[in-house]
Amino acid sequence: MADDEALAILREIRDLQSKQLEVAQQALSNQSQALANQSKAIQQQEDYRRRIGVTRRWLSVVFWVIGALIVIYLVQPWLFLLFMRHVR
Repeated sequence: MADDEALAILREIRDLQSKQLEVAQQALSNQSQALANQSKAIQQQEDYRRRIGVTRRWLSVVFWVIGALIVIYLVQPWLFLLFMRHVR
């Protein structure tokens, strides 16, 4: 009887160790997937920042060009009058 109980306990220990191994393997797999997801998210953030940087640079150029055109438009009549004074 004691042998049967010891055998049952040993089987239960074996089953629990097998279950523990499966859970550990699943946890390792989940961690690997989490690292892959984090790496992908970091890459997406870097791509987004790169695109935002390019957009900001182009917007800066566009605003400078628009500003220069506005200044030229506003100064043009005075330049014309100044030119006409020198021509006379």
